[in-house]
Amino acid sequence: MYDKDISRTDPGCIVFLLDRSDSMKQQWGSSQETLAEGAARALNEILLEVCFRSQGEPGKARHYFDIGIFGYGMRPVAGGEGVESAFGGALAGRPMVGLPELRDKPIAVREVPSSDLGAPPSRVPVWVEPVYGFRTPMCQAMAVAGGHIYDWVTAHPASFPPIIINITDGMVTDSPNSGATLEEWARRLTSLQTSDGPALLFNISCPRLTAAGCSSRRRREGCRRRDPTSSASAARCLRS
Repeated sequence: MYDKDISRTDPGCIVFLLDRSDSMKQQWGSSQETLAEGAARALNEILLEVCFRSQGEPGKARHYFDIGIFGYGMRPVAGGEGVESAFGGALAGRPMVGLPELRDKPIAVREVPSSDLGAPPSRVPVWVEPVYGFRTPMCQAMAVAGGHIYDWVTAHPASFPPIIINITDGMVTDSPNSGATLEEWARRLTSLQTSDGPALLFNISCPRLTAAGCSSRRRREGCRRRDPTSSASAARCLRS
């Protein structure tokens, strides 16, 4: 169904919806991280991998993608509860950012221990910080992101369809919103399309709670076992 190549002439679009509700303060499985810290780490790793895969020459990323990140729950910039761009630093407030600019403008570059014994620590860029607070306005996040995705699709009618990845730990608190349920908002997102087909929407659930939309016990247990919020699982979504 999808056969359009992603190029600088017809770039792709990846939009992340990031749960920043109060429940993201809970511990991530048996680790010492909170769910907010684990989600931010996984998202930063995905962004770094996309930059690497789009590298044409050392130190530069080709404009193969436009990236959007929308946090929902706590709004560290505007304050209170709601939805806002999760970019910080020089990119703060931007709904969509081209990959070359994203690569050049992280909010920080930090050292992380190397997995190789005796090797020096690695320096990695950071675009998203862990944040949590308030409830989970997931419908509002889909509505806000959907407006920007509509604008992108209108400007790129021949591109590969947008890829939308919703990273959440639990249940929506604003369904219905503006007369539409979460499922209806999801259908509206996937109705946005280019000539190659409709947008792709993935729900990636943090391991503490069920994935959004799971209704049966068997499906809920499957969501927990998969631990699909790992960066590897998210990368598989990007390749799907």
